[in-house]
Amino acid sequence: MSFKKAYQSNRMAVAASIPAYEHGLPRQCIAFVESIVALAEANTREGREVTPVAFIGSYTHDMPFAHVDLVGASSATHDQVRMLAASQRADYVLTVTEGWGLGDEHVVHVHQIISQYGSISASPFRKPCAHFRLETRNALWVANAWLSPVSATNNQHVLGPVEFRLADEASPMVELYLQSSISKQVH
Repeated sequence: MSFKKAYQSNRMAVAASIPAYEHGLPRQCIAFVESIVALAEANTREGREVTPVAFIGSYTHDMPFAHVDLVGASSATHDQVRMLAASQRADYVLTVTEGWGLGDEHVVHVHQIISQYGSISASPFRKPCAHFRLETRNALWVANAWLSPVSATNNQHVLGPVEFRLADEASPMVELYLQSSISKQVH
């Protein structure tokens, strides 16, 4: 299914549980963000992975004007996304990836964990999750939604609640996101 068809199909789906209005996500892109979260929920329920992708958009358009496949992405790919967004004078970039995260009890120790194990993915405290990052000209919101297996015998997962939090580049949550989204996808 093409991105456009999937977007239009999921736009009509039940809105995902994003408390966006409480956290100040830009109203102009809330419907799009909710549809992408709904698509990620549907993919994980059906045993598919969350597709790593970046959407570059403008508040004046209903849909993003570009999307970049991030499968096997490197930091150079992320730089290209930023350059494309800047050249197009984008209002937002929504990045979706699947990787590893740390629970609240461990995220405060992210630097020690990386120092000891080399990465989040090598840590015994890692948990599979979907990462969502909405970057605008003025702010950054991030969300980690835990992926819980439906059963041990299949690839189906349940995507936990997606709760965007306003963050800054110095916060442990954002550092965790940046490190884990580039380092490893869940398989």
